[in-house]
Amino acid sequence: MSSSVLGRFRPQPQFLIGDLFANYWSEREEPIPSAALVALLGDFGITVSGSRTALSRLARAGRVERTTVGRHTYYRQTAYGAERIRIVHAQLVAFGPEPRPWDGEWRLVAFHVSEAERDKRPALRSHLRALGFGPLFDGLWISPRADEDEVARTLRAVGVDNATVFRARITSGGDPGRAWDLGALAGRYRDFVACFEPYLRAARERSLSPAEALVVRTAAHYWWRRFAADDPDLPFRFLPRPWPRADAHRVFAALDAELEPLARRHVEETVAAARDGTSR
Repeated sequence: MSSSVLGRFRPQPQFLIGDLFANYWSEREEPIPSAALVALLGDFGITVSGSRTALSRLARAGRVERTTVGRHTYYRQTAYGAERIRIVHAQLVAFGPEPRPWDGEWRLVAFHVSEAERDKRPALRSHLRALGFGPLFDGLWISPRADEDEVARTLRAVGVDNATVFRARITSGGDPGRAWDLGALAGRYRDFVACFEPYLRAARERSLSPAEALVVRTAAHYWWRRFAADDPDLPFRFLPRPWPRADAHRVFAALDAELEPLARRHVEETVAAARDGTSR
């Protein structure tokens, strides 16, 4: 059954490794044998070479630490990697079924990028979208609750000097929700429900294997992380009706709780099997 979710879920090995550490090994000090990580990534269709390449990249980036005992290799999370995961987890917890309270003021960025510097425009747009902004007009982007200091840092990083960050209340002039494609986002929420509700029923019927539980739970985490990054968290009055985020969150939260024990058991048994193999 998990093969159908893998058909729509194309995970990067680095994401999978981070998710494994975050959800199943964050409270443990002992390292994980590389053989166990390779086996777990194999549940997602990742090859042995792809798994080892991803581990090497994460080690070079300082996210995991590699140790060798004899002919066997182990990995543990670094403090830097743990902090990155803590930040992501906090974002997921904050992204609940309903929009957060709003102070009534929009955060706006007005900017001008000359033709001579037009190569900066794609990077700027990408960064602003990642911060929750949408384009109200050309050169004027809007967000209900972005961090102004983070926006200023982004402008400096991209190298855009001709810009102003400010707050304002909109008194007339139409719907600010038009700055985002809310119809497409609503469709993605409905797709999430359609994809994962059958797995929730299967989880409650105890018809998923431990490996399937891990794959499905990880896929749900991946999609929910994308929602947390892409949903501008608009105040409720600016959203179309009905808005399907609460229904999607209901499925996500229930599935996450149902699958956690089975997925954890699979991870722990895979690690134990790898340790037993290295001890011989």
